[in-house]
Amino acid sequence: MADRDEQDLIDLSEDYPDWVFQHMPEASPAWEARRETSTLPATGGHMWIGAATARDLMGLLDAALTAEARIATGPAARTHLEALRLRAAGAGWRADLDWRVLMLIAPGTTGTVVVTCGPRVDDDDKFWFFDGAGLPIVEADNVVDALVVLGGRAVTRGE
Repeated sequence: MADRDEQDLIDLSEDYPDWVFQHMPEASPAWEARRETSTLPATGGHMWIGAATARDLMGLLDAALTAEARIATGPAARTHLEALRLRAAGAGWRADLDWRVLMLIAPGTTGTVVVTCGPRVDDDDKFWFFDGAGLPIVEADNVVDALVVLGGRAVTRGE
Protein backbone atom coordinates (compact mmCIF):
# COMPACT_ATOMS: atom_id res chain seq x y z
CA MET A 1 0.00 0.00 0.00
CA ALA A 2 1.33 3.43 -0.93
CA ASP A 3 2.26 5.91 1.79
CA ARG A 4 -0.52 8.27 0.64
CA ASP A 5 -3.12 5.50 0.99
CA GLU A 6 -1.88 4.67 4.48
CA GLN A 7 -2.10 8.34 5.46
CA ASP A 8 -5.62 8.55 4.01
CA LEU A 9 -6.67 5.56 6.13
CA ILE A 10 -5.22 7.20 9.24
CA ASP A 11 -6.96 10.50 8.43
CA LEU A 12 -10.29 8.81 7.80
CA SER A 13 -10.08 6.86 11.06
CA GLU A 14 -9.29 10.01 13.02
CA ASP A 15 -11.96 12.14 11.35
CA TYR A 16 -14.72 9.50 11.50
CA PRO A 17 -14.10 7.41 14.63
CA ASP A 18 -17.40 5.48 14.45
CA TRP A 19 -16.45 4.03 11.07
CA VAL A 20 -14.05 1.27 9.99
CA PHE A 21 -12.22 1.79 6.69
CA GLN A 22 -10.48 -0.32 4.14
CA HIS A 23 -8.73 0.33 0.88
CA MET A 24 -8.66 -2.38 -1.77
CA PRO A 25 -7.13 -0.93 -4.97
CA GLU A 26 -8.21 -3.93 -7.04
CA ALA A 27 -11.87 -3.69 -5.95
CA SER A 28 -14.64 -1.44 -7.13
CA PRO A 29 -15.18 0.71 -5.18
CA ALA A 30 -11.60 0.85 -3.95
CA TRP A 31 -12.43 2.66 -0.69
CA GLU A 32 -15.13 1.66 1.76
CA ALA A 33 -16.43 2.65 5.15
CA ARG A 34 -18.59 0.50 7.43
CA ARG A 35 -20.07 0.92 10.87
CA GLU A 36 -21.80 -1.33 13.32
CA THR A 37 -25.51 -1.08 13.98
CA SER A 38 -24.73 -0.01 17.54
CA THR A 39 -23.17 3.24 16.28
CA LEU A 40 -26.15 4.28 14.14
CA PRO A 41 -28.28 7.24 15.23
CA ALA A 42 -31.61 6.32 16.80
CA THR A 43 -33.36 7.60 13.66
CA GLY A 44 -31.31 5.27 11.40
CA GLY A 45 -28.56 5.96 8.94
CA HIS A 46 -25.89 4.58 6.65
CA MET A 47 -23.94 1.44 7.49
CA TRP A 48 -21.78 1.11 4.36
CA ILE A 49 -20.43 3.70 1.93
CA GLY A 50 -18.06 3.05 -0.95
CA ALA A 51 -16.13 5.40 -3.24
CA ALA A 52 -13.42 5.36 -5.89
CA THR A 53 -11.06 7.63 -3.91
CA ALA A 54 -10.43 8.55 -0.28
CA ARG A 55 -11.41 12.15 -1.05
CA ASP A 56 -14.71 11.01 -2.58
CA LEU A 57 -15.34 8.81 0.45
CA MET A 58 -14.81 11.77 2.78
CA GLY A 59 -17.33 13.81 0.79
CA LEU A 60 -19.89 11.01 0.90
CA LEU A 61 -19.38 10.50 4.64
CA ASP A 62 -19.86 14.22 5.28
CA ALA A 63 -23.04 14.23 3.20
CA ALA A 64 -24.37 11.11 4.96
CA LEU A 65 -23.65 12.50 8.42
CA THR A 66 -25.27 15.82 7.48
CA ALA A 67 -28.38 14.03 6.24
CA GLU A 68 -28.54 11.90 9.39
CA ALA A 69 -28.22 15.01 11.57
CA ARG A 70 -31.04 16.75 9.67
CA ILE A 71 -33.31 13.75 10.08
CA ALA A 72 -32.51 13.53 13.79
CA THR A 73 -33.17 17.25 14.35
CA GLY A 74 -36.27 17.43 12.13
CA PRO A 75 -38.93 17.29 14.87
CA ALA A 76 -37.20 19.95 16.98
CA ALA A 77 -36.67 22.20 13.96
CA ARG A 78 -40.32 21.86 13.01
CA THR A 79 -41.40 22.81 16.53
CA HIS A 80 -39.40 26.06 16.30
CA LEU A 81 -40.74 26.81 12.82
CA GLU A 82 -44.30 26.19 13.99
CA ALA A 83 -43.80 28.64 16.88
CA LEU A 84 -42.55 31.27 14.41
CA ARG A 85 -45.43 30.51 12.03
CA LEU A 86 -48.02 31.02 14.77
CA ARG A 87 -46.40 34.26 15.94
CA ALA A 88 -46.11 35.56 12.37
CA ALA A 89 -49.73 34.69 11.55
CA GLY A 90 -50.85 36.44 14.74
CA ALA A 91 -48.98 39.55 13.61
CA GLY A 92 -50.74 39.57 10.23
CA TRP A 93 -48.10 37.79 8.15
CA ARG A 94 -49.08 35.15 5.64
CA ALA A 95 -47.34 32.05 6.97
CA ASP A 96 -47.22 28.62 5.33
CA LEU A 97 -45.21 25.80 6.85
CA ASP A 98 -44.06 22.84 4.84
CA TRP A 99 -42.23 20.07 6.72
CA ARG A 100 -38.93 21.99 7.04
CA VAL A 101 -39.51 25.32 5.31
CA LEU A 102 -41.55 28.29 6.50
CA MET A 103 -42.73 30.70 3.80
CA LEU A 104 -43.62 34.16 5.09
CA ILE A 105 -45.05 37.28 3.48
CA ALA A 106 -44.98 40.40 5.64
CA PRO A 107 -48.13 42.56 5.84
CA GLY A 108 -48.21 45.09 3.01
CA THR A 109 -45.51 43.31 1.01
CA THR A 110 -45.49 40.78 -1.81
CA GLY A 111 -42.08 39.12 -1.48
CA THR A 112 -41.81 35.72 0.11
CA VAL A 113 -39.28 35.16 2.87
CA VAL A 114 -37.99 31.60 3.27
CA VAL A 115 -37.04 30.45 6.78
CA THR A 116 -35.50 27.16 7.85
CA CYS A 117 -34.30 25.98 11.24
CA GLY A 118 -31.44 23.83 12.40
CA PRO A 119 -28.40 23.55 14.63
CA ARG A 120 -25.76 26.22 14.19
CA VAL A 121 -22.36 24.55 14.35
CA ASP A 122 -20.48 27.68 15.44
CA ASP A 123 -22.91 28.22 18.35
CA ASP A 124 -22.68 24.87 20.16
CA ASP A 125 -25.34 23.39 17.85
CA LYS A 126 -28.08 25.62 19.28
CA PHE A 127 -31.09 25.84 17.00
CA TRP A 128 -31.21 28.95 14.82
CA PHE A 129 -33.49 30.28 12.14
CA PHE A 130 -31.82 30.67 8.73
CA ASP A 131 -32.94 32.59 5.67
CA GLY A 132 -33.31 31.09 2.20
CA ALA A 133 -29.62 31.72 1.49
CA GLY A 134 -28.64 29.77 4.62
CA LEU A 135 -27.61 32.88 6.54
CA PRO A 136 -28.41 32.93 10.27
CA ILE A 137 -31.27 35.13 11.44
CA VAL A 138 -31.54 34.64 15.22
CA GLU A 139 -31.51 31.83 17.74
CA ALA A 140 -34.70 29.79 17.30
CA ASP A 141 -35.93 30.45 20.85
CA ASN A 142 -36.37 34.12 19.88
CA VAL A 143 -39.42 34.14 17.60
CA VAL A 144 -40.24 37.80 18.30
CA ASP A 145 -36.68 38.84 17.40
CA ALA A 146 -36.89 36.73 14.25
CA LEU A 147 -40.03 38.57 13.13
CA VAL A 148 -38.42 41.94 13.83
CA VAL A 149 -35.37 41.02 11.75
CA LEU A 150 -37.46 39.54 8.94
CA GLY A 151 -39.82 42.54 8.95
CA GLY A 152 -36.83 44.86 8.74
CA ARG A 153 -35.48 42.94 5.77
CA ALA A 154 -38.87 43.11 4.00
CA VAL A 155 -39.03 46.90 4.51
CA THR A 156 -35.38 47.35 3.48
CA ARG A 157 -36.04 45.51 0.21
CA GLY A 158 -38.92 47.89 -0.41
CA GLU A 159 -41.53 45.20 -0.65
